[in-house]
Amino acid sequence: MSANWFLALPVPTEAWYPESIPEPPPNVRLIRAENLHLTVAFLGGVDEIAAQNAWQKNQGFKTGPLEIQLQSIESFGNPKRPALAATLGKGKEAIENAITACRDDILAAAECPAENRPARAHITLARPRRKSSPEELREAMAWADRVDLSEVCIPLTEIALYTWSKDEKGFLYKLVERRPLKL
Repeated sequence: MSANWFLALPVPTEAWYPESIPEPPPNVRLIRAENLHLTVAFLGGVDEIAAQNAWQKNQGFKTGPLEIQLQSIESFGNPKRPALAATLGKGKEAIENAITACRDDILAAAECPAENRPARAHITLARPRRKSSPEELREAMAWADRVDLSEVCIPLTEIALYTWSKDEKGFLYKLVERRPLKL
């Protein structure tokens, strides 16, 4: 399997994660703190040259450093194996507008198809295990509904190019390139 590549905003975790998250049900695993990010453009299994071409287009992501405020945890993706992700309040519109303005150019630079879904700024925090029963998925969603993140504010200051990596603890994203956010 080839490594996936993506451009994302690294999410600092020192002041809030995982301390602000109550213990999830047994079938739900929290994402490792060093893996938290807000995706700008998912490139998929492209080669490194294509990923670097996409990285060169990241100047189109036009927002300076900003503070975001989290809201609630919602289900994203496949309902049978959803990502449980923090949604944004403050900062949401600015990030989604910036993603919309540059994502297709970034994808085209890597020879990826354009994205047909609207930008939805979110930070994946947890995932149910692959073979969760319907009851376990309901428990996971009930847990997510109880999590209040409305007091969590996070500064976003960089955009980065990531790929997959593996270490002794399991799956990890590897930050390959980074630059400060600027208008």
